[in-house]
Amino acid sequence: MIDEANQTGNEDEGTLFRDAIFLALFGFVLIAFILLLHFNPVAKEMAAEPPGNVIVEITWPVEMDVDVDLWVKGPGTKPVGYSNKGGEMFNLLRDDLGHKRDHSGINHEIVYSRGIRKGEYTVNLHLYSNYTRQWPVPVNVRVSRKVDSASNIEYILESAGRAGVLESGTHGVSVSPDGTG
Repeated sequence: MIDEANQTGNEDEGTLFRDAIFLALFGFVLIAFILLLHFNPVAKEMAAEPPGNVIVEITWPVEMDVDVDLWVKGPGTKPVGYSNKGGEMFNLLRDDLGHKRDHSGINHEIVYSRGIRKGEYTVNLHLYSNYTRQWPVPVNVRVSRKVDSASNIEYILESAGRAGVLESGTHGVSVSPDGTG
C-alpha cells in the first residue's frame, strides 16, 4: 500500500512538471514568434523612379551588326564611354556591341547623369566596328532631361545622325543655371 501511494504521488508531480515545462516552452515560442514579426517588417512598396536628370541615348538599325560607342562629357567632368563607364556625373548604363553577345534585339546605348550642372554637355559618337560594311550608319541621338520628380521628360535634342566616319560629330547642349535648356 505504501508503494502504491508513492507511485500515485510521483505521477501527479510528473504531470505537473510536464505541464509547467510545456507552458514555459509554449510561452518562449510565442514570444520568439512575436519578436520575429518586429525584426522583419513587411517591405513597403515604393514607386521606382528612373535614375538621372540628363539622359542621352542612341539607337541604330537592328539589322546592322555595328558597334557605335556613345561618349558623353558634362561640364568640368571627364568623358564617359565604353572604357570609362562611370564618372563624377554620368554613368554608361548600356554598352551595345552590335550583334555580339546581344540577345535583346535592339541596338541601343544609354547614359544617365546624377544631377544637372550649368554648362556645356558634349555628346560624341564613335564607330568602333562595322561588320556589315554598310556606309553610312544611321544613328538616332536623343538628349532629354527630367523636368520634375513626377518623371516628366523634356526632349532637348532629337536628331538622326550618321556615324559613317571614325568620329562623326558632336552635339553641344547648353544648360542655364535653373537647369533649363
